[in-house]
Amino acid sequence: MEQFRKLWKEYTVVLIEHGDERFEEWGLSDADIWNVIKHGKLIKVETPICLPRYTVRGKSIDGDVVRCAFEVNESERELLIVTVFLESSRGRK
Repeated sequence: MEQFRKLWKEYTVVLIEHGDERFEEWGLSDADIWNVIKHGKLIKVETPICLPRYTVRGKSIDGDVVRCAFEVNESERELLIVTVFLESSRGRK
C-alpha cells in the first residue's frame, strides 16, 4: 500500500471513463479514494490485458466500504482509476 500512496502523490492520476461513471454513480470524490489508498488493503493483483491491475478495499471519508481497481502505467507515470465500487453504505445510495 505504501507504493500506492507514493504513486498517488508522484504520478498523474487518471480517471478513465468507466471509473468516472462509477464515481458519479456512487457519489464518491478524490478524497474518498485517497482515504481508501491511505487506510485500505490490497486484496487482488492481476494482469487482465497489458497493465497490472490492483484492487484495493478500504473506507471512504464517510465510512463507506469502497473497492477500487487501479492500473499502473509506469512508462507514462500514470495511476489509472479503472473502477470504483461501493460495497456498503452509511446512508448513500
